[in-house]
Amino acid sequence: MSDELRRFALELLDETDAIVLRHMRGGLQVRTKADATFVTQVDTEVEAVIRDRIAAAYPSHGVLGEELGADAGDAETRWIVDPIDGTNNLVRGIPVFATLLAAEHAGELVAAAVSAPALARRWHAGAMGRDEMRAGDEDRQAVADRLKTALDEGRLDLAEYDERLQRTYAAKTYADLDGLLSDLPGTVPPQQAQVAAYQPPAVPGRPAESHPSHPLAWVGPYGGVVVVCVLIWALSSVSSGHLTYFWPAWVLIPLILGVFGNLSGGRHRSEREARRAARRDRGCR
Repeated sequence: MSDELRRFALELLDETDAIVLRHMRGGLQVRTKADATFVTQVDTEVEAVIRDRIAAAYPSHGVLGEELGADAGDAETRWIVDPIDGTNNLVRGIPVFATLLAAEHAGELVAAAVSAPALARRWHAGAMGRDEMRAGDEDRQAVADRLKTALDEGRLDLAEYDERLQRTYAAKTYADLDGLLSDLPGTVPPQQAQVAAYQPPAVPGRPAESHPSHPLAWVGPYGGVVVVCVLIWALSSVSSGHLTYFWPAWVLIPLILGVFGNLSGGRHRSEREARRAARRDRGCR
């Protein structure tokens, strides 16, 4: 129905464009409506012609027009008509005006057409399904991410991945993207894969080695505190117009002492652990 009504609307506009251009050359009869807007014989004639053609082709269809009111028809399919959108421009000889025509079925717009005869321009559209809708960058990126996952899982070889990736970024509609993943069921991110990573068996008789946290792991958070204090001191100095007492030095001293202490203590701990490991090895022999 959508394509049929869209084609019919374009045929109507072919006829009404000729009417508009004829009256533009022959002169306009202008009057003022009750709402103080202009109306010409072009407005009423164009709408009357559209109504006559719709009644002949689709007797049950309703019509809602700007100049001649509403004709309910079967109330299932209705045409909406604005014979001249921009009558003020038409009256003043400005070529920016258009005839607007749309059809709705069960309250949903299914076809529309716009014609600007003085500009020789026309726009039209019909109801479209998902396949005809334009895909966005996020849609293309989502498909590209799933293709990369399929490559990582070994479902695609590199040549297949490159070919599909090019088609993905060249896709304009959802229909262009469909099919790129249809033969890749179950593509999941590697971190969610059900295949467990290989874990080497533990050596009998030897406890699992632990990895204590780095002795300097506290330096980062504490260093952040120092940076905040320095920034506060700097802002205070700027606001006062001179350098104030550098009190963040007292916060910096524990950081310096802690770093040197951990470095020296870490060296001693490493030596002790090496001696213990040597004794364990001699005992195992």
